[in-house]
Amino acid sequence: MPNHFHGILTITGPIVGAIHESPLRQPQSPRHMTMAQRRNMTLSKLIGRFKMLSSKRINQSRNTPGARLWQRNYWEHIVRDESELQRLREYIQNNPIRWETDTLYSPARRHG
Repeated sequence: MPNHFHGILTITGPIVGAIHESPLRQPQSPRHMTMAQRRNMTLSKLIGRFKMLSSKRINQSRNTPGARLWQRNYWEHIVRDESELQRLREYIQNNPIRWETDTLYSPARRHG
């Protein structure tokens, strides 16, 4: 989909609550982060960091420094079991096929 993407994050470590500010541990954190920073990583901070770093790299590649890339928010969902995980994987895999039926689709706006 040219206007959004889906991803599945697997969080290992202690079980946490379903709110944005619950501490999460990343198994492979960037080397330049201190142990305290890694321990205090929250889902909202993780998503924010991903958006910041990917925007920077994409804008460097496009030669568009500072250009806005991401929408402000994100949508999260906790996967409770294997059947739900499988359903979400199938949805994500089939999502681009349904792009032409999306309400935001416009044949004049070709992405590629």
